[in-house]
Amino acid sequence: NNQPSYGRITVMKQSWLDQALLGFGDVTELMRNTISDRIRYWVPGDAGAFGVAIVTGEVRGLSAKANNDLRVSGLAHIISISGLHMALAGGLFFVGIRRILSLVPGLAENMPIKKIAALGAIGTTTGYFWISGYQVAAQRAYLMMVIMLSAAFFDRPALSLRNTAIAALFVVIISPSQVMGPSLQMSFAATFALIAGFDLWRKRPKMPAILPDIPVLKPLKSLLKIVAGILLTSALGGFSTAMFSAAHFHRVGLHGLEANLLASPIIEMVVMPSAMMGVLLMPFGLEQWPLRLMGWGLDGVLAIGSYIANWGNGFTFGRFEWWFLPLSSVGLLVLTLLRTRLRAIGAVMIALAFVYEAVKAPTPLPHVLITEDAQLVGLLK
Repeated sequence: NNQPSYGRITVMKQSWLDQALLGFGDVTELMRNTISDRIRYWVPGDAGAFGVAIVTGEVRGLSAKANNDLRVSGLAHIISISGLHMALAGGLFFVGIRRILSLVPGLAENMPIKKIAALGAIGTTTGYFWISGYQVAAQRAYLMMVIMLSAAFFDRPALSLRNTAIAALFVVIISPSQVMGPSLQMSFAATFALIAGFDLWRKRPKMPAILPDIPVLKPLKSLLKIVAGILLTSALGGFSTAMFSAAHFHRVGLHGLEANLLASPIIEMVVMPSAMMGVLLMPFGLEQWPLRLMGWGLDGVLAIGSYIANWGNGFTFGRFEWWFLPLSSVGLLVLTLLRTRLRAIGAVMIALAFVYEAVKAPTPLPHVLITEDAQLVGLLK
């Protein structure tokens, strides 16, 4: 008899820790579903699905057209809960709590309100991470925000390359396989570039004022600073991630700068504050108008994405040489980490990698295509 024999089935009892974790997971899932349902109730259509994506991390509800428009226009990064959303959630509460506490007479002189605000912002960020579905990008952004906010407890600057490097080490230790993925590479590349770029911008020689120092023009000056900040942020983020987009996705968008310039103020000033207020008011049944305001803002972002997507699909590329990404990545690190003129070597390395790919002979197409899990095989004629 060649039939396999089986022993008796042993029923394993769950430990109290396993039961607690399962119960916590059920509570989290119920909370996420409730929040998603309330958002969809007040904000129908793609705007509601967009709102659910940036609050609870569920991205399945967006239509194919909306997804394509956001991808082509360079706004697809807004869908995934990442550093932008965590920074806005933590930053809004950090600044808000600190401002409110500073208005209390005598409190700022006797209490470390900056550290209290940092603790409150960490709590807010933790709550956001709890309902976000624990996506990989959200995990990375949460770790970065906690480390940067914790720097306030030690009277250290929050935004620094050192803190970003510590966050990167934690992410690599927790999830080493993410090192080879585009999400981690693009996220930390943009963060390093933004910190180094703004540090260099602060140290620039003082430039003459564009507008005369007239009180009536002060609001216009503030508006120009906001526009300049968004432009610089979009330019640094687009430049630092272009190499990874080209190597992994074989395309680079042309109009991401314009799209982000138009959409970023809506996301930062309307969508995220309204979404946070709506979630906080849900237990009291008062979320209707904050969520509706969020929906109107997201309708605007979708309209911007649809309009700019019609401008063109950008550049497309074939397969790059194996050394393209290592060379350009090292060049980006040299460009962002060095403080002297030697940083120009990094720009030269990046330029050489792109120039070679631009002038080399086209790579012949393969005859067989196999997916990573070997489940699909395609033959090209």
